[in-house]
Amino acid sequence: MAFAEFPTPHFQVLFETAPSLCLVLALDLRIVAVSDAYLQAMMTKRQKF
Repeated sequence: MAFAEFPTPHFQVLFETAPSLCLVLALDLRIVAVSDAYLQAMMTKRQKF
């Protein structure tokens, strides 16, 4: 199974709660996941699409 075929919850909690600044990009360079620490450092909020 390719990484892209895994459902979002498999990595979502990991990246959202990581204490470090984490950012996950898709192959087309879209942001697909960020940690809460990243959002705080960038002074932005999470958007759900």
